[in-house]
Amino acid sequence: ARKVVLALVAACLVGGFEEIIFRGILLSRMTADVGRRGAVLLSSALYAGVHLLHPRGGVELDALAGVRRTLTILAPFADPAHGSTFAALFVFGLLLAAARLRTGSLWTSIGIHAGWVGLFRAGRLFFRVRRHPMWLVGDSWPPLVGSATGVAALLVTGALLAWHLRRCRPLPDSGA
Repeated sequence: ARKVVLALVAACLVGGFEEIIFRGILLSRMTADVGRRGAVLLSSALYAGVHLLHPRGGVELDALAGVRRTLTILAPFADPAHGSTFAALFVFGLLLAAARLRTGSLWTSIGIHAGWVGLFRAGRLFFRVRRHPMWLVGDSWPPLVGSATGVAALLVTGALLAWHLRRCRPLPDSGA
């Protein structure tokens, strides 16, 4: 029970922090600089890209340690195996931006984001995620996102968001 509570708190913190950064600060600032469509596309691409940046392993300290560490961190961008994860996270970023812009509030996107983190990360406390079949579970970080499971989650999230937005009163176009 303690692990579940900690995982849910972590999901809320991660969702809240990332939404403040990507849809609160970046999306708003970029909208002023490049317009609404450009801001949505750029902030979604940045969101997806940041999630591919994961330091792996240690680096022996010498004159080239920083170069090797940087190449290790950026390596997923050159690996086609991460393409589906990047694409899924980009689409998720688009959904979160739509939630932010259509509601005029960060709370909907924070809730969606926290729900995803809770499902994909805390859900592993209840279900053993196997490494095969690859098409179902994916092969990169975050787990499951760049797979058929992630596509299904995107479709369900998109449908639920569309349903929610139809029920809400549309906001005037405020630009951010």
